[in-house]
Amino acid sequence: MTTTRLLIVTAVAWLIAAALLIWMMQLAGMNPVFLIDNLGILSTLLAGLSVLGAVLAVVGALTGSRPMALIGAGAAVGWSVLGAAYVEMIVASVVQSMGGSVSLRVTAVSHAEALLVLLIGLTGALVGLGALYLRRR
Repeated sequence: MTTTRLLIVTAVAWLIAAALLIWMMQLAGMNPVFLIDNLGILSTLLAGLSVLGAVLAVVGALTGSRPMALIGAGAAVGWSVLGAAYVEMIVASVVQSMGGSVSLRVTAVSHAEALLVLLIGLTGALVGLGALYLRRR
């Protein structure tokens, strides 16, 4: 029951983040290749740690270890939330130093970067929780 609820919450969060990412990319007028090529070093590192958490979740689900799968899914989401929060902190710092009045079109690229990092972790958690759900059925 808990796995089903976590899966539903993760799927809804994934859909919301994907919709916001598409909106930010259209607002900034950029394509996905530009976004991926211009990820910051720390964002890339935290996205990579999210992928490692996702691998842990999938391995835990496939071996039947529910705690390992849940820890991996939590790690994937946790690292990605940390990466997204870091990018948003940088955006807030830059906006504050520019006087506080900056258009959303200007900051859309950075918001899209934060959403991409978040989506990487949510995707990993979704795959891990989905594998765990299918394994227990």
